[in-house]
Amino acid sequence: YQRRVHGGKLIDDRVRNLVDGAKNETMELLRLHKDKLGVLAEELLKKETLGKEEIVKLIGARPFTEKSTYEEIVHGTGSFEEDTSLPEGLKNWNEPIKKEKEGESAETDPDAGKGEKGAGQ
Repeated sequence: YQRRVHGGKLIDDRVRNLVDGAKNETMELLRLHKDKLGVLAEELLKKETLGKEEIVKLIGARPFTEKSTYEEIVHGTGSFEEDTSLPEGLKNWNEPIKKEKEGESAETDPDAGKGEKGAGQ
């Protein structure tokens, strides 16, 4: 029984350390970028919503490269033995997004016009 209690306390302590560390890191980032947060807050009071382009104009681009493909997102997250490749059935999961970006109209989208009525109606 004591081992279980000790093990539980050890886990609780480790989780608390992780959460506290993440909180401290977040607070430091907020302090470091307080001026940018102020700019965003002022603009949000005026507009209520901001798009990515508007945010970039206000505070600049992200300090890291964005990941948009599955392979980019999972790269480095698994062990060398783990297969993190996209399952065959999901190979084209982001095709509609790519087509939108390429300027394809909604009329050529097979899912366009389904709206809220649902499939089969």
